[in-house]
Amino acid sequence: MEQGEQQAGSWQTAFGVLLMNFFSLGAGYFFLGRWKRGLLFAGSTIITWCGVAALRIGVPYWVYLGWALFLVVHIIGFLLDSCIKGRNGKITTGRPYQKAPFLIFCFAVNLGAGFLLDQDMTEGSKVLFSIPSASMEPTAMVGDYIVSSGSFNQGWVRRGDVVVFRRPDKTYWIKRVIGLPNETFQMKAGVPHINGKPLLQTPRGITSKTSAGKNVPLLEETTPEGMRYEIMMSEKNGPLDNTALITIPAGHVFVLGDNRQNSLDSRFAGIGSISLANVVRKAELIVWSADWSRLGQWVQ
Repeated sequence: MEQGEQQAGSWQTAFGVLLMNFFSLGAGYFFLGRWKRGLLFAGSTIITWCGVAALRIGVPYWVYLGWALFLVVHIIGFLLDSCIKGRNGKITTGRPYQKAPFLIFCFAVNLGAGFLLDQDMTEGSKVLFSIPSASMEPTAMVGDYIVSSGSFNQGWVRRGDVVVFRRPDKTYWIKRVIGLPNETFQMKAGVPHINGKPLLQTPRGITSKTSAGKNVPLLEETTPEGMRYEIMMSEKNGPLDNTALITIPAGHVFVLGDNRQNSLDSRFAGIGSISLANVVRKAELIVWSADWSRLGQWVQ
């Protein structure tokens, strides 16, 4: 076809344009000859996506989710618009940006941008975490999905907070902060002692809601600041019930799992105190659980 010639749209064109815009932002609009709309779609989507990534600086989880929802609605709106234009609009053909080499170039640019954004998202700005082990039961069960919020200001970490921290292998773990910088920690008969003073533990009955399906004693633990949360103590006088006296270095925190007899945490020499530089987020809300009664519960 000659440059500038027009042809009618079709369902085949609409489907092709939809796929092109889905896999390569703006490419479908370029194919239709609507380069301005293609640039608007690609540019606005990338800016919005960068905004989602930038929210790792520390905002409430609902702000992050609201921005992410806007991004999804934004993309769906443009995809539907391009589909309608491909079905009902007139397509002007023969322009350079409608040819295969340019469309392939668009796909390559999108692929590269997506890779860079994904690399950025993995370094501390992830929001949704799944729970792979029983170490935080009863607070977080295996298979739970938890939304988190975060901050570069490490002063937000408090005793009793459930935090997400990054391990040297770039995996993310979720534990509870028990000891703060420059304090001493020691576990005696299953009771954490901070600067020589024990945390209060109060029996709260028995629970069978465990990944192992066993009946396990529940305790309510109270920090010196008054924060309360439940822990599980599956046995008495277990191997993790007593530790040496440990001084927590400056800029570090001491973390424990709520399932005290079944948790890899700061009590182990290979883990130890966690640098605040690696504490990236705070667990906030359970958004999915096999136990529906837990949906929407705040992480306490």
